[in-house]
Amino acid sequence: MAAKLKRIAIRFPLLRAGLLASSALVSALPAHAQISAQQSSETFLGNLSSNIIIAAFGVLAAGVVAAAFYRMRDLHGRVKEQSGSIEDLETRLNQAETLLKAEPHLLYIWNGQGERPDEVSGDMRGLCEVPETPQQRMNFFHWLEAQSADQLTKALTTLREEGTAFNFGVRSRVGDLLEADGRTAGGMATLRLRPLAGERQENTKLAHGREILKRQVEQLSTILDSAPMPIWLRA
Repeated sequence: MAAKLKRIAIRFPLLRAGLLASSALVSALPAHAQISAQQSSETFLGNLSSNIIIAAFGVLAAGVVAAAFYRMRDLHGRVKEQSGSIEDLETRLNQAETLLKAEPHLLYIWNGQGERPDEVSGDMRGLCEVPETPQQRMNFFHWLEAQSADQLTKALTTLREEGTAFNFGVRSRVGDLLEADGRTAGGMATLRLRPLAGERQENTKLAHGREILKRQVEQLSTILDSAPMPIWLRA
């Protein structure tokens, strides 16, 4: 069969050229198919890589959004809780200020190491005679008895330097007996002066009298110790 086709092709040149072209086309088909398959594979892999990258970014973005959401919800809960605590503290502060304003007193506050108080507030509401201005109220020797002013000044120095609290009576120059209460809170020192009444007034008056007698005895002992002659005391 092949020999017959060969003889026909020799006799008919055009047919021979067609056969040769057909043979070349058929032989080229596998190579073209291989190239197309390779290109299709590369395109598929490229699209697959792009899809994987897009999916990874999507997952990452979703994770970031979820983390931000939970973080915001946690912060919102904390802010709400702290807001409640602040409101509670403000309520307590207002109550404390109301109680302080309702009771006649003078309040001195030291926030640092300065000699003069940072704040002087309060009112005796006419129960005791005290200076009108904060500057005058700071000068204890101006409106308290000398012994009371000296005792109070020394107690305040110890309070601010060592944190030793005190509570005793002091008397003004016009004779009013006041309770002096000194305390510390953190780095803050406070002095509260308030009028006394009833049993507390009597107790403070007795304590104040004992303190005066004690000071007088100490002064007398100092004078006797410095005397140029021997002195005997009879019990």
